[in-house]
Amino acid sequence: MKDEALSDLYKIRPDVRGQIASAPGYAVFSNANVYLIFASIGGGHGVVKNNQTRNYTYMKMGEVGVGLGLGAKDFRGIFVYHNTETMNRFI
Repeated sequence: MKDEALSDLYKIRPDVRGQIASAPGYAVFSNANVYLIFASIGGGHGVVKNNQTRNYTYMKMGEVGVGLGLGAKDFRGIFVYHNTETMNRFI
């Protein structure tokens, strides 16, 4: 998932490759949500890579909501950290 998301991003914005490589770290997440009338439920997974230590931190996320709706959503998010403190707080 991480490699595919980054590959898709690099096709659209090749200049981002250098930004990600020189950053202290980055994260890639995949998430899917389903909305059924009065409730929504979702979940996903992701990985944070510390470019300085080369360590990976694997994460899961979950989501539950209440409200009127119907549908589904699937997305991938890429976060680039410009300082180590922010990355560590996120983890």
